[in-house]
Amino acid sequence: MAASEVVDLLMRRRTQPDAMRSDGARLAVVFEGGGARGIVSAGLGRALEELGLLDVVDLAIGTSAGAVNAAAVALGVLGPVAETYVEIFSDRQLVGFERALVARPVVDGRGVVARLEDRFRLTDLAAPRRRGPELAVVATDVESAAPVALTGFTGPRDLLAAIHASGSLPLLAGPPTRLRGRSWLDGGLTEPVPVHSALQLGATHVIVVTSRPLGTAPSFGHADKVVARYLRRLNPALETAYRQRPSRYRATVATVASGSVGGAASLLLAPPSDLRLPSRLHRDPRMLWRTLAAAIAAGRAQAGNLGFSPPSDLPF
Repeated sequence: MAASEVVDLLMRRRTQPDAMRSDGARLAVVFEGGGARGIVSAGLGRALEELGLLDVVDLAIGTSAGAVNAAAVALGVLGPVAETYVEIFSDRQLVGFERALVARPVVDGRGVVARLEDRFRLTDLAAPRRRGPELAVVATDVESAAPVALTGFTGPRDLLAAIHASGSLPLLAGPPTRLRGRSWLDGGLTEPVPVHSALQLGATHVIVVTSRPLGTAPSFGHADKVVARYLRRLNPALETAYRQRPSRYRATVATVASGSVGGAASLLLAPPSDLRLPSRLHRDPRMLWRTLAAAIAAGRAQAGNLGFSPPSDLPF
């Protein structure tokens, strides 16, 4: 298998939409998160949306901010959601270390989800017999210290809580989120790029969109040691998983880049190495706008290299 198999499937489905019902494939788009770095994977994905390629996926799945991006794909609003990152991360009512001075979480996860619901009606994804890609969001189960793909949303409250759970950053976003009788933390602790969860949901072909350049990985610095101690108190297995995250990340992305992962054909979209990445809680709107524009341009260039002609009248 190779990335060309994913490209062939995209081209066939785009020109022959009825093929989706008979080709036997299950195509997933997989988004990495990373707080404000989700604007990078959203920008790359927006280039696919412009080409109509996200209209032919069967499953949209993501972790943390990637869960928001996946929900945006399922709703068909990835472009507008990508731009909303700038508003959210520059809003001191939602994100800011000064919030801790008044005993509030640094990140108001529920407030972020509520803002997105107000703008984009995320809860439409919980409607019965909804058309479009299936949505899955990945969160970390505190008790098992394992990533879980949350699907089968029972209603609006369940859906919004699942998206919130997927992005429940340890310490920064307050205590673990309670949902479906269990406690959850950010899915990025155990599966920042949820390609294996996509495979468990039956994906035969995957488009993986990362928010870091190929060859890079999450670091483990002084702040991470504080997070690790917190996780140890919750469940020692969580600390172990968190410490192993950088090496596990590198291995996953390298496998995806090879064109085949777990028996599925894979295609990787990653930002260029010279793109300046925002920090997880980056606040400068000008820098975020520049990052988004660069990510969209990179996505368009990569799509062009794969043989997809861009629309003649592109926004942004």
